[in-house]
Amino acid sequence: MLYFTNDYSEGAHEEVLKHLIETNMEQLSGYGTDRYTVYAVNTGLHFIWTGHSSQKDD
Repeated sequence: MLYFTNDYSEGAHEEVLKHLIETNMEQLSGYGTDRYTVYAVNTGLHFIWTGHSSQKDD
């Protein structure tokens, strides 16, 4: 059986690591204004910036 404890106790997928290596030396603006975030938002992706915001209230 596979378990996912949390997002910081697991390794990254090899494709993610590959792209991190390819873009590691790029200097980009931060806080959602970089070209990757703008592209993602324009494709309909919605970011949840904190873990607590993603938790369902019971």
